[in-house]
Amino acid sequence: MRNHDRRPSIATLLIGGALLGLVTQSALAAGTSSGTPIINTATLAYSVAGVGQTGIAATAPQFLVDEKVNLTVTGGATTNVVPGQLATVTTFTVTNFANSPLDFSLAATPAIAGDSFDPAACSVFVESGATVGYQAGVDIATFVDELPADLSKVVYVVCNIPSTVVDTNTGLVGLTATAQGTFTGVNGIYVATVGAQGAVIVPTTLADTPATVDIVFADIAGTEDALRDAKHSAHDTYLVVTGVLTVTKTVLLLCDPFNGILVPKNIPGAITRWSVSIANTGSAAVTLTTISDTLTALVLAHDANLVVPSTAANCVSATGIPESLAGRGFKVTASAARTIGATLATTVGYFTTLVDTDGVDIAGQAITATFATILPIDGAHLTAGLLNVGETVTIVFNATEL
Repeated sequence: MRNHDRRPSIATLLIGGALLGLVTQSALAAGTSSGTPIINTATLAYSVAGVGQTGIAATAPQFLVDEKVNLTVTGGATTNVVPGQLATVTTFTVTNFANSPLDFSLAATPAIAGDSFDPAACSVFVESGATVGYQAGVDIATFVDELPADLSKVVYVVCNIPSTVVDTNTGLVGLTATAQGTFTGVNGIYVATVGAQGAVIVPTTLADTPATVDIVFADIAGTEDALRDAKHSAHDTYLVVTGVLTVTKTVLLLCDPFNGILVPKNIPGAITRWSVSIANTGSAAVTLTTISDTLTALVLAHDANLVVPSTAANCVSATGIPESLAGRGFKVTASAARTIGATLATTVGYFTTLVDTDGVDIAGQAITATFATILPIDGAHLTAGLLNVGETVTIVFNATEL
């Protein structure tokens, strides 16, 4: 009788599905929703003497995916403004990098060190999605409601600009978003509360509890917040881009009745030439409206012509060489060729002393220049009265001392 060895003989061991049992393949990827149950089962396949045997399974205890609170606020935009501008809008983006939907409370920070001024009366509004860009009365939500994981929301900060700011001043404004949510479901699973801002989130600081959802803060530090505080923040910049006007008035003594043009003195009867110059040295074009000048102890030169006395024996401007036609006692000059009054492409224009519609008038002792008329629209000036960056306009007239 043949002696058979009855000891177990394992010919083949096959490990199949050692890491099977996760709910879905997607559960292996980062970002699995919090509260998802994870069951991990390993199954051993083997045979004895070439005969397959029933597999042996080993299942680890179930646990729930915990909450990873993470978010970013993206800023960095620069918005051009002018002094005194109201309701100026700058834009941020809030992104939810947590593994569940969350609410986000929002707060603007207008007082930030390192800038030139603080924006005033700042408010925060969330893009409604009805129309791209901020729409007053439409984008009215003040917190981000139930933002899904890995999605973003546009947020607007709306501020007033102080009237005291000057060209090239900068004002920083910050936005801080704080994650909030309600984790009151079974085993602490997140519960959506549409239309209502969620509760303050408290991180889990003790050991992991597999049967409930623990909470971990995973956010990086922002401009106004710390590492792992369920907040993030960023800055935008308001840049003042405006015109800087310099108004300069000068006087040149031309003659007096006794000394003529040789060594004239400012005595009654002397003629002086007055120039009022307006220069734009800022970063933006400006629209001039009017300028007025009241003659004190002066009258417009009696012949109302811009002429230079030609002799030392008198101070009668009519005897000199006229700079304009008779009856035109005002001259307007420009630093660059442009339309002046009714004259095209010139740097000089002349205007009567009458009260009429030419744009420069005198009534009594008061001279008034209306720039919409004397500087009309042309190719480089899209608005009447416009003074572009780097340009100067000057009004010239002669007056006689009383």
